[in-house]
Formats: sequence, structure tokens, C-alpha cells
Amino acid sequence: MPYDEKFEPAEEMTHPAADSLRWQSLVLEPQNTTEHLLLLNNLALNRIQTRSLWAQGLPNLSAYATGMFQTQRDDARVFDTDGRWYGAVAFGLQLDIPIFDGFRRIRKVRLLKLDAQKLEEDMRQVDEAKNARIYSGAGTIAKCPASPANTNGQRSAGPGDRRQTGASNTRKG
Repeated sequence: MPYDEKFEPAEEMTHPAADSLRWQSLVLEPQNTTEHLLLLNNLALNRIQTRSLWAQGLPNLSAYATGMFQTQRDDARVFDTDGRWYGAVAFGLQLDIPIFDGFRRIRKVRLLKLDAQKLEEDMRQVDEAKNARIYSGAGTIAKCPASPANTNGQRSAGPGDRRQTGASNTRKG
């Protein structure tokens, strides 16, 4: 129920199925449930991990550079300007080529693919369970004696109603 919608308890009391009508008017999608969204996020993380493992098999080129100054003194006066300072610079490239890792990466990728299949199956089962729950709830409301689908301007006979509804209430003995 939106916050800006006016709420009148007297209207609710005169039409008891109003809450059911609001419930039926909701768009209930299993894809909006928390369980589905969690499984979807886990599946996305699984795909990122799989791509990361495949990228570990590619060659890696990195560059580095470093520089420094140093001095040598008999005393601890490092801020003295009359001393001699020696500079050094190093830079280069480093190439890492993965040749053999004992099939560790391939095994991990296979396990991640299996986990992805499990997550997809879990998502399918959660969606089916939510759909069944949603449709059984909608069916229960539609079968309710006070439901607008069953009223047609008349009050239908409920279990506590003593009127005859066409079927005999007497037992044959």
C-alpha cells in the first residue's frame, strides 16, 4: 500500500475483500524476491572468478622503475649539505609466461562451471517454488467466499451458513 494512498477503516469494514483485491493487483514476480537476487549475484561473482582464472593463463607483462639516493657518513647528520650523495635508478620489464601449473587452473575452472550449473538449477527451483506459492495463494483468495469473483452482488453460502444451497445436508442411513 503506497504511503500517499488514503486509508479509511470504514471502507475496509464494509468490503472485507478489499485487502485481497490489493494483494491480487500486486505484480508478484519471483525474479524480485531476495532469494532470486542473491542467487543472481552469486552467479555473477562465479562468472567473474571464472574469467579471472582464465586470465591467469595469459602472459603477464609488467614494467617497474625505482630510484634512490644514499650517502655514507661516520656520524648521523643526514641533513648536512656538505656530504656526498650517490643516486641510483633501476627500471625494466618483467614477462611472466605460465607454462605448466599442474592443471590446477583447469580444475578450478571446471569446478566453477559446476558451481554455476548448481546456482542456475537452484535459481530455477526457487522460481518454481515462488511461482507455486504465488499461484496457490491467488487460487485460495479466488476460492474465498467473500471474494469479489464469487459474490456477484450476493452473499455466497459459507461453511457456517444454514441455508440450503441445492445439495442435501442429510445423511443416508
